[in-house]
Amino acid sequence: MKYAYITDVGKKRTNNEDALFVCNKNDEANVYIVADGMGGHNAGEVASNNVIKIVSSLLCEKDNITPEYIIKAIQTANNEIYEMSKSKEELRGMGTTIVIAIVGKEQMTIAHVGDSRAYLLTKNGIQRLTTDHSWVQELIDTGALSQSEAKDHPHKNVITRAIGIGKDVKVDVLQRNWEVGEKLLLCTDGLNTHLEDDEIYEIVNKNSNIEIAASELVNFANNRGGSDNITVVLVENNVSEGINND
Repeated sequence: MKYAYITDVGKKRTNNEDALFVCNKNDEANVYIVADGMGGHNAGEVASNNVIKIVSSLLCEKDNITPEYIIKAIQTANNEIYEMSKSKEELRGMGTTIVIAIVGKEQMTIAHVGDSRAYLLTKNGIQRLTTDHSWVQELIDTGALSQSEAKDHPHKNVITRAIGIGKDVKVDVLQRNWEVGEKLLLCTDGLNTHLEDDEIYEIVNKNSNIEIAASELVNFANNRGGSDNITVVLVENNVSEGINND
């Protein structure tokens, strides 16, 4: 797999509460994680870094990673972060999103909690693989709000699920195939707040070098205001039979 990653504080924040992790183990169980923390003081940063630390340690020690195991890893992290949030006053109420991709040369498994996203980019366009766990998304789902109205809604950043804010957490998981030449994008909402899905596709599609593509995505978001931290993990399936391109 080819991959590139970048995390940026943006133009409005003084600290970066996003976190990421990449682990290219083999062609069947590469691990990519993005998290976006929330909370006062530095609590968001504590939450996102700890969910990355806990989940990555559980996933990278295992070769046969099932959807059930991913859910268990996320729930383990949720419990630990929730208990941590109760241990210190300055950590009260902290939480974090998470989006995970376990990627092989023919199949991927995506798991997520919150509004950090996964996209699949193919020769035919861009497909969002995750559905935001947010109040605005619920309004869209019920028909009370249109996509265009949602873009500028004053409560667009209110999420309905997060790691660490309760004893239990529900995790959404999906599996799907992918082909050589396709790309997977994981990102925090600091990217998609400022770029439409088709703009993301255009930027990635015009750059054959995925490191340049990842940098351009972040630059575009910053040029449009950079209102939040921005994190991008971009993975390209370039694994052909008999060839290891790590």
